[in-house]
Amino acid sequence: MPTSTDRSPISHQTVAAIVADTCAGLFGEFSEPPSPHAAGAELPDAEAMVSITGAWAGHVRIGCSRTAAADVAARLMLMESNELSDSDVADALGEFVNIVGGNIKSALPGPSALSLPLVALGRAEGHATQLPGCVETTRVELSWQNQPLIVSVWSEQENHNEKREERNENSGG
Repeated sequence: MPTSTDRSPISHQTVAAIVADTCAGLFGEFSEPPSPHAAGAELPDAEAMVSITGAWAGHVRIGCSRTAAADVAARLMLMESNELSDSDVADALGEFVNIVGGNIKSALPGPSALSLPLVALGRAEGHATQLPGCVETTRVELSWQNQPLIVSVWSEQENHNEKREERNENSGG
């Protein structure tokens, strides 16, 4: 389900537009644009994440199926999916989150820096990646090439504490 909390540094619509623009720029005529996906997508078995530090601190995470990750890699590397190694798939998914994360970083308060991507292929049944000290503030569930693609923005808890303190000061509380 698409969500953006009232404390989100970036809207659901902005994240969805960034992902659509990134896919169009990378894959052009070879790709259908991402579209809304039914709420409650299953846990992804491929994930990539970048961290943003600076005026705002948090993470951008992309989760998808192994099939979708291989499709991203095949399109980026101009190869067939069956010709790709796990390393190729991880590199391509890392590049994809790096581009999406960089565009999201540009829409957030600055100055800031973007980390190198972290990528995980495969998942233990029923286990999700945890980000201690963070809260998911924006979640966009899309469908791309008939596969779920989940893009989420996670704010470090300190960002929320500062915002809460600002609201309390402004409201006299």
